[in-house]
Amino acid sequence: MQNIISEQKIRTQRILGGLIKEGQSKGEIRKQNDNLKQNSEVTSNDFGKKTLSDIGITRNESSAFQQIASIPDEVFEEAIMQKKEAVNKAVSEQTAGRM
Repeated sequence: MQNIISEQKIRTQRILGGLIKEGQSKGEIRKQNDNLKQNSEVTSNDFGKKTLSDIGITRNESSAFQQIASIPDEVFEEAIMQKKEAVNKAVSEQTAGRM
């Protein structure tokens, strides 16, 4: 059960990373360097943008989620499958019948 939940958490983080990146590219969410602008560089467009804290995400989480989202689908799915197989193998070896 724990592994099923962990997989779903990773998949959710992947989706969230993609949504953050998309929101930043559309100008809906501030990018990290948006906060570094001097007062004279701030435009009216900057005031409508949400910050990561507005959506309950830290900068480190955003970075990690976007990195997960950037993994090509085939590589991501292969890594998930390999981990599932390793867990299933380890679990199947720890039975009373095998002892």
